[in-house]
Amino acid sequence: LIELGDGGSEVEGSLLDAATPKSSTNPPTLTMHAGSLGDSDTAAGGGGKAGTPSTPTGRSVASVVDKSKLVSQTLLHFAKGGGLNVDYCFTREDSFYGAGMNTIKLVLHNTTNLPLTNVRVGQLRLEDGMELQPFGEVATLAPAGKSSVNLYVDFGGKTRGAKFEILTDKGVFPVVLNPPAGELVAPLCLSEAEFDGLAKGLRGMHEAKQAITGLEDKAVDLIRERVTLLCNLYPLDPVQHPTSHATPSTFKFAGRRMNAEKTPLLITIDVAGGQVRGNSEMTLLSRQIIKDIKETLSK
Repeated sequence: LIELGDGGSEVEGSLLDAATPKSSTNPPTLTMHAGSLGDSDTAAGGGGKAGTPSTPTGRSVASVVDKSKLVSQTLLHFAKGGGLNVDYCFTREDSFYGAGMNTIKLVLHNTTNLPLTNVRVGQLRLEDGMELQPFGEVATLAPAGKSSVNLYVDFGGKTRGAKFEILTDKGVFPVVLNPPAGELVAPLCLSEAEFDGLAKGLRGMHEAKQAITGLEDKAVDLIRERVTLLCNLYPLDPVQHPTSHATPSTFKFAGRRMNAEKTPLLITIDVAGGQVRGNSEMTLLSRQIIKDIKETLSK
């Protein structure tokens, strides 16, 4: 179910238009057309006009990863939850509550030999700019039983955790759901010319870098999979050095902020130059993401 835009208007051509800024202090702004996010067409290039990288265009697309490989983590350990264990996973599925909402699957597990009743979300302790849509109350969770429910959170572009309570008949259990930086973005399909046109306007204070080595011997599929599992980004075709048949010299990934469709995030992995680079006016988020990418690719 996709209800991320107005949904009632048909759009011709590209879904995101941006003008190249006059200086690095005035980053490019993507303009979203009505109903654009409801379009499921994922053709690379996003319908941009050839030969006009100065007005790059793009298209928001669904996540490209094998979702069965997405990692789950523990939100509430049974030893601290009166026998209730809660694991969570960012599913990267669209939320009908809004484009800025992350869909998060919770697996509720009753580890006791007695039923747990009235499992629900209690008081919210969210920071300004955050929003949370709770799951519906689970009336009874049988002994050793499990139930999967969805929680929807708008983190407001912040990597700070969403604080709330989970209630059962056994008590009140406070939890903190911390979002990985890579889950605060959504994939944005761009051609290489569009990517480069946007990146040129995001230099200086809008550019972050991390040195990295040892990528020459890593397989293309390994690099792409590790980055896209870590970060909800769209992978452009790798750039192969014309005189080499080894690992491509450059990998590029594009995304946009979850709750701000007009704000792009561009990631470049320069294998030959030994560098991971992020270009975005979301400087703090960009720095954290390239740091995380360096860490996962260094393993």
